[in-house]
Amino acid sequence: MQIDIVPFEPAHLDTVRDFSELTWERPTDPAFFRWRYLDCPSQPIAYLGMRGDECVAMLGFFRKQWRYRDETRWSWEIHDWFASPKARGGGFGVRVIHKLMDTGRCIHVVGGTADTRDRIPKLGWKEAGPVTTFVLPLSGQQTADKIAGRVKAPRPLLRVGSELATRLWFQPRAGRIRRGWEVLPVAFPGEEILGLYRQVAGYGSVSLPDPEMLRWMIGGHPSMGQFVSLYFLDEGALRGWGLGVVRPGADGLQARILELFAKDADVKLYRWMVMEVVRRLAAFGPIRIGADSSCAILGQAYRRCRFLKVDELPMYVWPGVADGPPAPRPILVGGLFNDVPLLPYPPAWPPPAWRA
Repeated sequence: MQIDIVPFEPAHLDTVRDFSELTWERPTDPAFFRWRYLDCPSQPIAYLGMRGDECVAMLGFFRKQWRYRDETRWSWEIHDWFASPKARGGGFGVRVIHKLMDTGRCIHVVGGTADTRDRIPKLGWKEAGPVTTFVLPLSGQQTADKIAGRVKAPRPLLRVGSELATRLWFQPRAGRIRRGWEVLPVAFPGEEILGLYRQVAGYGSVSLPDPEMLRWMIGGHPSMGQFVSLYFLDEGALRGWGLGVVRPGADGLQARILELFAKDADVKLYRWMVMEVVRRLAAFGPIRIGADSSCAILGQAYRRCRFLKVDELPMYVWPGVADGPPAPRPILVGGLFNDVPLLPYPPAWPPPAWRA
């Protein structure tokens, strides 16, 4: 039977739910899918490979604003790129991404699966520089498990020693602040944060936050976890903002700093901002806190706060033709890329242990 590539529409929700259930470990309850695919303000959000009434391939994408020097443009950021075994060998995974590429819009992707990193350059996408991933370990159990095969010592003793060392070295510390610096917790970031991005020195292209998408994410499905939103003030004026999240992972609670940005920031300011977000996330008891950024100054601040550099994710850009020249370099990206702010999805919601 012929496979047609079509934009996602609300009528496709049930078949997308079936496709997701066979492809990924995610909640399957109707409330999750209504929130994820119908309530999302970024529309359209996917191209589907349809064989009759069955979805056999999918490419998700979010609309994203970018600041190119003195102008603002829209682009797409891709995720959930997959073809089921029923469609393998027919090139339908490539067909769905070609459908998006043919719109002429600029498209970004950061990291992705090994298959994505292999295919994207072959399709003519250009690499635009790395986004660095950092992690602050807050539990010694993982360290003990990693060295157990290398060190001859009882595992309980290794765990005690690793836990003590982790707590002593990586425990959150209060940052030194200047007179006039304040932290203001907020329910969610508002439109005022966009004023911070009017001019960002040293960068040709800057990924902008979307307050509407942030409200959808923070106020959406309960499986998305607990968000921490902070404004950073200097003599009462908004100087920067931060967003973090804590949610369950495969091996325990995990936290992530999704965004930290300050106008005219230096390492000292960013270090203070990092520690303020870390202290609030650590209060929930996560085993680690992750973060991503292409900003060298913020990267220095993470390292000074004892985050470990664990990876460099390639960023690929399809320049498109509809909006003029491609994004000028260097490119500034935080952690609000692709669908990373939504990961990890829980395999089910509510958790099985909660059900009657």
